[in-house]
Amino acid sequence: MKGIHGFENVLGFQREERAIRRDFNMAKKVGNVRYGKYYLFYPGLRKWMYIAYEDIVWAYRWLEEIKGRWGNGSGMQIHFMMLVTKDKRKLGVPVGDEKNAATGLSMLKDYSGGYIDIGYAKDKEEIYL
Repeated sequence: MKGIHGFENVLGFQREERAIRRDFNMAKKVGNVRYGKYYLFYPGLRKWMYIAYEDIVWAYRWLEEIKGRWGNGSGMQIHFMMLVTKDKRKLGVPVGDEKNAATGLSMLKDYSGGYIDIGYAKDKEEIYL
């Protein structure tokens, strides 16, 4: 995306930038999110935020409805891909529409080798959070 330079790890610790950039350049783009071989990338304010698939334990789609200010009851829906890390952090990545969310979750499952638990269930909150 124009104006976005550099990379920042969501969890705070940096990895080798050459490897990050290589994975980013080879990543598949779905909406604003990019799915590399080892990392998921999404746009931050001034940098691309990234997280390694190995740091994610649970992922699911979340729909957020934002009410309009005009009082006509209409609003907009934003789909998020919610990611929960090994250290029980919860991240919301805006993905646009439902199709992007479904495609992204499918790619997470494929790229992680199946060790990321995909899909929401109330009992999973007790396990992962």
